[in-house]
Amino acid sequence: MNPKVLVRDELRALVRDLANRMAVFAPVGQEWCRVSNYDEIRTEPGPVREPAKGFVFPGCEVLFYFDNNGNAVAPSPPEESVVLGLRPCDGRALAFIRRFFTDDERADPYVAQRLERTLFLGVSCAQALDSCFCSGVGGGPQGTEGLDLLFTDTGGRFVVDVLTERGAALVANAGAAAAEDLKKKAEINERVVAEIKTRID
Repeated sequence: MNPKVLVRDELRALVRDLANRMAVFAPVGQEWCRVSNYDEIRTEPGPVREPAKGFVFPGCEVLFYFDNNGNAVAPSPPEESVVLGLRPCDGRALAFIRRFFTDDERADPYVAQRLERTLFLGVSCAQALDSCFCSGVGGGPQGTEGLDLLFTDTGGRFVVDVLTERGAALVANAGAAAAEDLKKKAEINERVVAEIKTRID
């Protein structure tokens, strides 16, 4: 799918629209928080301290409960949600979770249901931390695995990699990314890859 582009005000409108329809979670510093508008989001270099896997594989989950007559009752399905601000390494981890927990031999219906009802919108890295090593294990600062969309900020214009049909529906009305947008995106990737010093051989 061809990359799209959004200016900051269009991204604000997208977040506002999503928050009116479903739960939107995004980084506020080093925590994942439910947000209602773009200006609440506070991203920092690197992934959020709490792993994103908690959105699909929570540490505690109600599988069923009993009503007053002693009958087992399944809980309501999880609400539809969007996780915005995932780093590519988070997305790659979610891709491993999807492969493991939706495999025919060991499918987990609870994880599968959360994956189905959650959109994952990533943000590429504009800066590498000393602890980053994604490029040493097959990933990268603009990796797309496990994501529905990937946003790259080129300076007020966000190049959007459209990765799934569900992601495409969110940016159907956005304009196509221009050659200059894609050039800036590639330059950012090249610079950040060069900043990653940790290698795993």
